[in-house]
Amino acid sequence: MLDSVKDFLFGDYKIYMFFAVFGSAVAIIQLIITLVFGGFGDVDVDGDGSVEFGEHTDTGFGDFRLLSIRSLVSFFAFFGWGGVIAYEHDLKGLPAFFIALACGAFMMFLTAGLLYFLLKMQHSGNIHPEEYIGVTGSVYLTVPGGRKEIGKATVNVKGTKQEIVIIADEDIDRGESIRVLKKIDDRRFLVEKIT
Repeated sequence: MLDSVKDFLFGDYKIYMFFAVFGSAVAIIQLIITLVFGGFGDVDVDGDGSVEFGEHTDTGFGDFRLLSIRSLVSFFAFFGWGGVIAYEHDLKGLPAFFIALACGAFMMFLTAGLLYFLLKMQHSGNIHPEEYIGVTGSVYLTVPGGRKEIGKATVNVKGTKQEIVIIADEDIDRGESIRVLKKIDDRRFLVEKIT
């Protein structure tokens, strides 16, 4: 059994050819889907559990996803092609494996890096938290006073309606108008009731 596994991995380049063909086929399918349907197919899950499709918040280097489906497909495709090319140049066994591994890892990092920079370019139209300061809106999830519990409000920023998580010094009921005073942290804003 061990000899047959060793023969399959190192005796012939069948496994490398399998990864090369399979990875390349999946990459081509991904490319066609992207061209036909557009976008990167990202799904973001917010901290409060709501899911937003196609929207991307700027999280800095947190957007660098080394282990995404695209980077893994790139790894397997180039792992396979690296192994096939190594065998074609009479490098067999462990040298072929390490060449294949290096090719796959290089392409995985390159793909993750390219996607990171493409997503950063997508962020140019995003609203930065500082732009919420001074805007007005209305509460749709009541916020208790005392800055301990959160509520939610919709505000108009740059001509778009945005949902924000809010805290306040006083109780503010659903439907009441508010003004954003300052950003508390990455998620919450301090608001006051407009009378």
